[in-house]
Formats: sequence, structure tokens, C-alpha cells
Amino acid sequence: MKLLMKIGTAIDRVIDILATVVIILIVFSLVFICFGVVMRYFLHRPQGWVVQFVGYSIVFMTFLGAPWILRADKHAKMDILVNYLKPRKQAMLDFATSILGAIICLIIVVYGTEVTVDFFQRNVWVADVIELPEGPLFAIIPFCFCFLFLQFLGKAHRHLERWKASPK
Repeated sequence: MKLLMKIGTAIDRVIDILATVVIILIVFSLVFICFGVVMRYFLHRPQGWVVQFVGYSIVFMTFLGAPWILRADKHAKMDILVNYLKPRKQAMLDFATSILGAIICLIIVVYGTEVTVDFFQRNVWVADVIELPEGPLFAIIPFCFCFLFLQFLGKAHRHLERWKASPK
């Protein structure tokens, strides 16, 4: 059990680091957008790479922030009907949806890894203002979904324990 606690703590630390990277990306995006506006409208020298950087940043922020949002339980929920259920049924429904979320994340990890490896093997590049290899750009998807998978498993375990502890 101590090993699981240590693994959980390590995963939480990585997720905190990912959230910190999101904050850094937000700040850099803000600075670069302001820079891009000044360069385009005041100095008449548009910088195309700014749009590319901010576009990738938005994608990275989404994937990097998702595990933290799931852990904090701050994601959007449709719980109008669920709130009318008894606590035991709520726990079982939460368990089932967490297992379903874990399965979906695992599928994305597997296929995302296959696509990423394929991009690395074929040396695929993005043809844009700044040419970048696509492998590292796509690697963020299976990497972050791996943490989402682990978060869903943890949530499923907690919901199962809640179900066991709730009165019949």
C-alpha cells in the first residue's frame, strides 16, 4: 500500500508540473500576442510565427491541463439527474463513468502512441512558418492521456470505496 501511495504522490507531482507548464504557456502566449499586435499594427512587420506558437500553445495547454482539472474535479459535469439519485447509486454511476473514462483514455494512449511512433519513424514535418517535426507535437497526446487514464483509475477506486461504505 505504501508503494501505491508513493506512486500516487509522484503522479500528483508530475501533474502539478504539467499545470505549472500551462501557466508558463499562458504567460508566454499573452506576451507573444501583445508582441505580435505591436509588430503588426504599429511597426507594420507581422510575425507569422506568433500565430503558430499561440496555436500550438492552446493545444498544449488543453492536454497538459486536463489531468490537473480532472484531479481537482473542476471539469464540466451534467449532474442534474444524478443529484436526484441516492448516494449509493451515485457512487456506482460515478464508478462506471470513471471506468469508461479510463478505457477511452487507454485507447487514446495506445493509438496516440502508434501515430506518434509512426510520425517519428517517417520523419513527418509540419509545413508552416516554422517547420517542426510532428512526432514531438503529437507525443503530448498519449503522454497526457496516460495521466488522465491514471486519474480515472484513481477516481474509480475512490467511487468504489464510497459505494462500499454507503448504506444499502
